[in-house]
Amino acid sequence: MMSAHDKLETASDLLYRGDLSRALSLVDEALAEEPLHAGGHALRGRILTLTGDLPAAKKSVGRAMEIDPDFAAAYFVAGLIDEVQGDRRQAVLWYGRAVDLEPDQVGFLCALAEAQIALERLDEARVTLAQIEALDPFDPSVLVLRARFAWLGGDRDTARECLEAAIKLDPNDLEARRILAAVELGAGRPEEARNNAAVILRHEPRDSEALAVLLDSLTSLGDLAAARAACEAHLEAAPRSALGHAMLAHVALLQDDVDAAEPSVARAIEIDPDAAYVRLTQARLDRARGALDQAVESYRAAIESDPSNVDGHLELVECCRQLGRDREARRALQEARTAAGDNVEALLAVAANAEDAGWDQEAEGCAEDILHREPENDLAQLLLGFAALRKGDTAKARLIAEAVLNREPDSEGAQVLLEQAEVAGSLRGRLASWARMPGLALANRMSKLLTRWRRRGTSA
Repeated sequence: MMSAHDKLETASDLLYRGDLSRALSLVDEALAEEPLHAGGHALRGRILTLTGDLPAAKKSVGRAMEIDPDFAAAYFVAGLIDEVQGDRRQAVLWYGRAVDLEPDQVGFLCALAEAQIALERLDEARVTLAQIEALDPFDPSVLVLRARFAWLGGDRDTARECLEAAIKLDPNDLEARRILAAVELGAGRPEEARNNAAVILRHEPRDSEALAVLLDSLTSLGDLAAARAACEAHLEAAPRSALGHAMLAHVALLQDDVDAAEPSVARAIEIDPDAAYVRLTQARLDRARGALDQAVESYRAAIESDPSNVDGHLELVECCRQLGRDREARRALQEARTAAGDNVEALLAVAANAEDAGWDQEAEGCAEDILHREPENDLAQLLLGFAALRKGDTAKARLIAEAVLNREPDSEGAQVLLEQAEVAGSLRGRLASWARMPGLALANRMSKLLTRWRRRGTSA
């Protein structure tokens, strides 16, 4: 006969093997015998987080904290729950409390550092990384964290090298694969992102973060049928995953299937009405129905849940523009720019939105922010080049186009810019150039980037 302690140990092993149903059953049996076991309630919260039942997970973690206010693992799981819901700021507080209670726990330190990096609180993250290296300098997690730093700095090659080294040390390091998938997606390599995300989901079909990357890559590749099938497979493994239902609704909306999206959104709200991505999907559904005023309120609710979600801000911009609320749209764009912080890809999405709206000053400001961080960013250079062309400065536009072509000879945007600069250099071109040239500035690459950002969703 297994003791409660043995049942919890076995449940922990089953958790790491991915057998969540059996793990949960054993934990419930153990807690029936020892209802005041804080570790049992914390473990139950972690299992429920992975199944997507976040309200029940919160209750279990809360019970663990009531039983033992100094039980570090309970605060760690509370951080996991908030990260899944998109509230990384609160997650940092929970992880910090766990580290205060157990400063030598590498797992807690890694979770804290990852959340700090995601929030771009890099000075704090460096201190945490130093603590990890002092405890275990050969931990693959250190390579993963270094990759995150490199990625934020725009050095995708170094990030990829660190992640591949971590995977070589531990082929089952799914976290390294998860980040590598995101790096590949950000680098415009959706096939590689899809492949890495698929590996993760084969091991952990309930992993909503990997599902989000897989959906981004599949939608970027235009394979919405596969994206929908991936959501359905995830929900088969985790039927109470609010994010899974919301993602399924999002794919249905991309397919213009509003009728299919409605029940999925309703189910997501029933499971977790406060999750930022659920609220964002509700806003998208309102907009698809044509209920724009309601959509504005839904977007605001989503932004309130997760102010750092650039998607929500930018979609609010578009919705306000549809309603003719120009001042409100510009304010939302400024909030998007603030939310983007130092994230270059997010700033590019903001710049693309400003360009699409015809707000040259805002688009140029974003481009300059990007170039301050990445002086040779081609898309930002092209934004400034087309802005110069619209102002009649054909010499500057030509110089920018030539500089981009020197770095990237096949750049369609640079080729278009150079052609337009040459045309505008003639008298006829000068007269014609007074008219606005929408869409040319970004060519195919910028439109694809904007499309990808409009389709993104977890950022979790």
